[in-house]
Amino acid sequence: MTKRMLQFLIFVFCLVVMFSNTIPSFSEEKNVTEIMVYTKNDTPCQNCRVTLVFTSYLGGMTDPFYTDSSGKAYVETLEKGEAKVFVNKYWEPHKTMVKVPGKATVYLK
Repeated sequence: MTKRMLQFLIFVFCLVVMFSNTIPSFSEEKNVTEIMVYTKNDTPCQNCRVTLVFTSYLGGMTDPFYTDSSGKAYVETLEKGEAKVFVNKYWEPHKTMVKVPGKATVYLK
């Protein structure tokens, strides 16, 4: 790899970081986001599938995590930034966003 090519790659990386809501993490430190999910009847949703989809330029999504008996899911990710909260593969009815790491509550309609 030439010196000029390496400079170009560093420049592109810096641009992506500057204009992105996601902060790249080079360590294995995981960020935990707590998601509470309630059904139509305001009861905790058990075994609901929760996935975060990042809205930054680089994007990305988490593996699915499932809520426990109290309706909580703890989503682990290496990224930080703003993300859409998908519950059972859908975002549209509730349109919940979360700042990672953080907490969010989803009310299913």
